[in-house]
Amino acid sequence: GGRGVNAPPAVASASWRDRPALAHTVPFVAWLGLMLVSKALPFTPPQAYACRALAVLGLLALLRPWRWYDRLALRQLPLSLAVGVGVFVLWVVPEAFGHDAMLADLYSRWLILPFGRVPTPQSGLQFSPERCGWALTTVRILGSGLVIAVAEEYFWRGFLYRWLVSRDFLSVKLSLRDAEATAWMTILFAAEHHRLFAAALAGLAYLELMRRTRSLHTAVLAHVVTNLLLGIYVVVTRSYQFW
Repeated sequence: GGRGVNAPPAVASASWRDRPALAHTVPFVAWLGLMLVSKALPFTPPQAYACRALAVLGLLALLRPWRWYDRLALRQLPLSLAVGVGVFVLWVVPEAFGHDAMLADLYSRWLILPFGRVPTPQSGLQFSPERCGWALTTVRILGSGLVIAVAEEYFWRGFLYRWLVSRDFLSVKLSLRDAEATAWMTILFAAEHHRLFAAALAGLAYLELMRRTRSLHTAVLAHVVTNLLLGIYVVVTRSYQFW
């Protein structure tokens, strides 16, 4: 229930690829950086997303942040899948019943942006297969589920939550409960998303899953399941406001 570390600690002479902090943070930071840079490049948003997803996938493969953790146990699969599905439901159900004016107003004010409005689907429509083709739409789904969800978990739950407790973050047990670190991680994770309240609850769900199972990989799997289901839901129901 502690480190779950199989690799020896990094030493000063180790390659940057073998430094745990960099392996946990570089893919996510690169995702954010490429998101900003892509706006200045002559690519359509779907093309830019594909390039970003491939680049970050390459960084994950190069840095292998999962090497500092034990493998996911089969007995943990049902709970991970359940949490992933639960967060997906939390994310979409309020807007799925948005035809109810009172519920829509309540949701827009408190579950998305306080005193804000439900996002319009215009920006996400460019990822529809009618606009960009099925290849890029599929990359959008897979990039969300298999790339950014993975990068986020190693950064938010694997690194930041424990780094807030101790700079030697790998020494912090995955089961540790720290109120201050939980609050900061939740606030910052929510701020990364449009749906602040829903994102805060999602971050807490993934964190609690990690702590209860003493495994970061359960949270990774749950986040992957959530994002893949959301991507499929977006395309099938044309609910592009989620993108």
